[in-house]
Amino acid sequence: MSELLMQEAGLIEGLDTGNEESLNGRRIMRFKGIKKPANVASVVAGAQLVNPTSRTELTKRLGTVSKNIQDGLMNGSRQSVDTHFMIIKPIAGQKSVRVFDYSDDKTVGFCQIHQGQLQKEEVMVLTSLTILMGTHTEAITTPEAAAAAKWEEIGTFLKNGTMEFKADNKSIIPEMSCEVFGGSVSVIDAVNGIGFSHGNGNKPVGLYRLDNPKMLPTQTALDLQLNWGITAPNFTALKVILHGSRIYKK
Repeated sequence: MSELLMQEAGLIEGLDTGNEESLNGRRIMRFKGIKKPANVASVVAGAQLVNPTSRTELTKRLGTVSKNIQDGLMNGSRQSVDTHFMIIKPIAGQKSVRVFDYSDDKTVGFCQIHQGQLQKEEVMVLTSLTILMGTHTEAITTPEAAAAAKWEEIGTFLKNGTMEFKADNKSIIPEMSCEVFGGSVSVIDAVNGIGFSHGNGNKPVGLYRLDNPKMLPTQTALDLQLNWGITAPNFTALKVILHGSRIYKK
């Protein structure tokens, strides 16, 4: 039984996770007081009702990942972890931006996704995105400049723009308004851009939660494009954070 499924199974009241059996070469579990074995799908269905987290969303999709990844979870060579991938992209003088690119290098304080894709045999379920706008007195092109910049809710010119997210030219999030990343700010730390907004679900600043979480496949080019139609001011940049759960090799 994988660590991931064991943890999810533990969320279901009355499930005896210590009672495993074999059916057609597949490990199964029984609920206490239920004679018929519960398969993995039953376990996941129950878990999502109790604790609908990004880990639960990932567990629901385990049947779509490769056998190597599934086997890695079973033998403990892979694990699932909470994931928050951040990348910063300068936008000064631009009317659009592609957030991920093959030329991206993993750089502490600036970019956490190498070559614009998840690495070999890593998969991630995307449950939400955060987009913030940074301003500074110089170009935000280095970790040092990013650390000194002021990060806050995106400007009106960005709210009026659009966003589309693809993976390997397949739509993850069809074109939509960037207004979802805005909101009337009620509390915000002006230096670090941390706070909460109202008007869009009383959510953290810049956060958009997906009602339908999406699976990001391994070693597949990610293509997140934003368009806003007018020239962005000098010394501005975007900070994009992908939130969810990821499977990776220990």
